[in-house]
Amino acid sequence: MRKVVFSALLGLPALLQAVSIEGDVSVFFPLSSHLRNIYGKVWPNFGITVDHVQPFPEKVSSLSIFGQVNYLFSSGRSRGGHQSTDIQLVPLTLGLKWIEKVSDSVEVYLGAAPRYYFMHIKNHSSYVPRTDNDNGCGFYATTGSFFYPTEHFMIDLFFSYSWMKFSAPSSSSSPAYIGLDTNVSGFDLGAGFGWKF
Repeated sequence: MRKVVFSALLGLPALLQAVSIEGDVSVFFPLSSHLRNIYGKVWPNFGITVDHVQPFPEKVSSLSIFGQVNYLFSSGRSRGGHQSTDIQLVPLTLGLKWIEKVSDSVEVYLGAAPRYYFMHIKNHSSYVPRTDNDNGCGFYATTGSFFYPTEHFMIDLFFSYSWMKFSAPSSSSSPAYIGLDTNVSGFDLGAGFGWKF
């Protein structure tokens, strides 16, 4: 057992050489006019991304396996009744990025992935259910540029699109709630800061 742990520790530096960790912040623009009218046109989005990069022999192009977790939230008021309501989204993403080296300090990339969503809505109203919890699988695509002011410190400027539509429950305590889908698709524009090992 000790030999296994020792071997794993010896191999850790080599493994980390292909890893980068990044924290990012962006503004999310929901595509649904229904959500925009209730929760606003711009939502904050915070995320953490881990990339494991595998360069090709020519070292100009590389392929990255990336994992990402995000947290989006917004508050608003229901249409007509003006009761307060809150929405929270936690998307989990695992996908691939194609990275092209432009210069020693600049890379551009294109990525795509399935994205699994957890949604929580809290309503302060007697006309609709107090809470709505749902989850499901959607899609995510991103493009951007990595900038390296130093050998390890990185800046990520990105633009992304995500798609997800939750179906309303087939039955509900409120007849007005039946048939209302929640489309949380939208665009993100943001920046990240990280460290490349």
